[in-house]
Amino acid sequence: MRGDASGTHRYRLFGGVLQSDLAIPELEPADAAEGASWVLRSRTGEIPAPDGVELGTDTLAAGISIRLYRRADGYRLIFDDTGCFDIAEDGRSILWTHAEGVSPADARADITSRVIATALYAAGILCLHGSAVVLAGRAVGFVAPKRQGKSTLALALVRSGAKLLTDDTMPVMPGSPPLAGPGLHVARLRADSARRVGVGRPQPAVGPKTVFSALPERHVSHETHPLAALYVLSPVREARDGQAARRARLSVMEAALVMLGHAKLAPLLTGPEAPNLFRHATALASCVPVYRLEIVRDFDRLDDAVATIRGWHAPAVAGAAP
Repeated sequence: MRGDASGTHRYRLFGGVLQSDLAIPELEPADAAEGASWVLRSRTGEIPAPDGVELGTDTLAAGISIRLYRRADGYRLIFDDTGCFDIAEDGRSILWTHAEGVSPADARADITSRVIATALYAAGILCLHGSAVVLAGRAVGFVAPKRQGKSTLALALVRSGAKLLTDDTMPVMPGSPPLAGPGLHVARLRADSARRVGVGRPQPAVGPKTVFSALPERHVSHETHPLAALYVLSPVREARDGQAARRARLSVMEAALVMLGHAKLAPLLTGPEAPNLFRHATALASCVPVYRLEIVRDFDRLDDAVATIRGWHAPAVAGAAP
């Protein structure tokens, strides 16, 4: 479970650098000269007891519970299977305490998802459960529940010349305008979507999805970009007026409620933390246009939908071959 001989690995993710004594081969190595945004240390031992004010709980697909606590010096995340993560108040230091025999793969999945999302939240950055691409130098994000086509649409746009900024977790930094940060350049697609929009070399399918993790550099972005718009996907069976994609702008209050519903840590940030999460969502909705995107769920109309979205955001940018 430990790192290399020096006990230190460095990886790029979410626009920063994670220094870790746990090897995380799924991540891109960072240059030794780059300063660490987060430092993860691990130790084997008794799992610490719950401590502080319980903010919320969540359940993973496998029935594993997660609990988040607000402590005087930061946050404590306790997973039923992988142990306890203590995150400093500024989000920069993470201490992982775990039992012997913990699955490294499960731990890595937790770290690159909710643990880092909590560290980002501690630093004032809201993570949305969504995908984002870069068009004409600006980020365009897509949020939706699972199985609504976020990854499929994002990779279809990448095949048309956009760059993938992130899939699954989209960090948004406050500012004027807000900035969308890079996440993990990994896309998980069902077999039909993988055949149509897959980019790069797929890994062997695990369960119902094919994983694309080695996207060519020309197809990804590692930089932050101004966030031009957010789209809430609303798949439809048939086109209205023959259009494969239509958008309608939401009011600020509607948009804020949507952002709350698609916040990565929404189930964990309840109780006394809920007002702070609402302020984050309202601030974002006040300065970024949020649209409901009706998109025809038909592979034969996907290119038309992509062309429409490109017309809204990058009408002068030529497409690129996959």
